[in-house]
Amino acid sequence: TVHRLIGAMLGGLPGYRQQDQVHGLPLQLSPEEVTLAVSRGWVTLYEAPDPLADVTADEGPAPPAREARRPPQANRKGWGVKPKPGQGAKKASSGGDDDVERLLANASFVTVPLCEPDEVKEEGDVKEEGDGAVQWTYPRTATQRARCAVFADLHDRGLTMTTGIKFGADYLAYPGDPMAYHAGFCVRVLPDDAHMRCQHLSGWARTAHGARKNLVLASAVAEP
Repeated sequence: TVHRLIGAMLGGLPGYRQQDQVHGLPLQLSPEEVTLAVSRGWVTLYEAPDPLADVTADEGPAPPAREARRPPQANRKGWGVKPKPGQGAKKASSGGDDDVERLLANASFVTVPLCEPDEVKEEGDVKEEGDGAVQWTYPRTATQRARCAVFADLHDRGLTMTTGIKFGADYLAYPGDPMAYHAGFCVRVLPDDAHMRCQHLSGWARTAHGARKNLVLASAVAEP
């Protein structure tokens, strides 16, 4: 908390595994927090080895996925009537639930992204250097550059930012430590030339005011 980078705890506590209110290590930082920390020289990035690589290699190929079968349906004319052969057979399809079941059967875990498609971390975000450290190449798009610029500007103004996904915003801005203060602002990052609909603006404002916060619409403008 010296540099006011909060992140989000993702790990479960050993003594309280059945609760979802308080989390422990590991700590996940947002791309904006990592970008700010790297640009200010606060951190050095290293690529950690995958702890599941050796375990996955020893397990061998995954078992074949089980074919999902629908239970036999009773005839509408009466209960207990044996269906005709092939009556309850499931038609083969190339998508839908079959793909989901096959994915779950062949993987030990599935990652569900909770951000926009253009914000998903790609392999090009990190590049290796000679001394074992890695080079952070985020941001790459105009949207990502705008988010980093807004995040750095608010941070320089003394605010502490966390994710604002619970309130339909990009960030929540706190006047101090989030453990001691309530967020005062819901920040949404928009392009400088964005055309907003009245319905969207009204929805953002009502959501922020309903949580007793002020709505801030921020954009990044290139210096002349």
